[in-house]
Amino acid sequence: MLCLLETHLSGPKANKIAKRFGFSDWFLKECISFSGGIWILWNSNFWNVEVLMSHRQYVHMKLRYGLESPWYFTVVYGSPQIRLRTSLWEGLKSIADNLTSEWCVGGDFNCVLSATDTGGNSGLSRDHDCFADCLLECGLQDLGFKGQPFTWQKGIIRRRLDKYTNWKDEISLDRNVTNFMEAAKVWNKEVFSDIHRKKNRILARLNGISLKLGFEINYGDRNTSYFHNLATARRQRNRVTMLKNQHGEWVDDTFQLQQLGMNHFLSLYADDQPYEKLVASGLFPTLTSEEVGRLDRMVAVEEVFAAIFSMGAWKAPGPDGLPPMFYQSNWSLVKTSVENWVKKVFVDHAEIKKVNNTYISLIPKREVPENFSHF
Repeated sequence: MLCLLETHLSGPKANKIAKRFGFSDWFLKECISFSGGIWILWNSNFWNVEVLMSHRQYVHMKLRYGLESPWYFTVVYGSPQIRLRTSLWEGLKSIADNLTSEWCVGGDFNCVLSATDTGGNSGLSRDHDCFADCLLECGLQDLGFKGQPFTWQKGIIRRRLDKYTNWKDEISLDRNVTNFMEAAKVWNKEVFSDIHRKKNRILARLNGISLKLGFEINYGDRNTSYFHNLATARRQRNRVTMLKNQHGEWVDDTFQLQQLGMNHFLSLYADDQPYEKLVASGLFPTLTSEEVGRLDRMVAVEEVFAAIFSMGAWKAPGPDGLPPMFYQSNWSLVKTSVENWVKKVFVDHAEIKKVNNTYISLIPKREVPENFSHF
């Protein structure tokens, strides 16, 4: 299979040239006024190709190679005009909403997503945030590249405009979360950028302006210093650096403090008291065989949905920092991974340990706590 972009050809001449390539079949999305153009050419002896949708900026297909499982492929040639690329982002989102199988998207997006795509010689595209949102909502991940890092160059300006991304429903929940966190770190660094660096850059520019105009700008340093010192003092006061162990000895080693805390909570919730066996015979109504069968059935996807959306949107995120709002607002994207994981937990209960980590906040009961019982 061969995909050609920006062909600048249409009409009989385009078909005549396509025929010379030697493929048995082809689909031509002709250019408009010598702008754009997407050609897909293939041999039907190997490929089964069904074109599902064609747009001036993309062609969406269902592919099958030989006897392998079918998958979806979208070839993209994004318009150089930002206002026209809006329909590209919306079109890809619409396709993602209706897919239930593997999907690959590739081509020339004509949009710079991060600073690494420019080599530092030019800025990001003005709609890079729309591109990033589209990839996130569609669940697409950049597959990277081999060979030269840039696909377009003019003078000293270089850019990587061609990308291939994919999405697979069968990716596990913990892997999806890990991928998202890694992508979020890159986005924070390269797209949103470090807020402290932005602040320092703005202050430097203001200093330059003040020097140019011949007067001094007051940034409120006294207030800033006061609140900074206040926050620092509070942080130091709340910091626990040592506690006593069971022998009354002070411990300041981090690992030993962790062991003290773990042992304290294990003993706190341990059941070490003798108890009498409850004789419940005759105290409760008897279940029918049908009701017993329902207790042992697999959880339904409707129950998973109801549980997720019954949570408080911003309640206590775990160590991964993702509150319920993340799953609620992106349910169309994450639901398959979440549903599969919940069903897996009902089969293998140990699976919940992978994501059941949480934080414990220690609130002191006295001014100077000496051991874990003082929290």
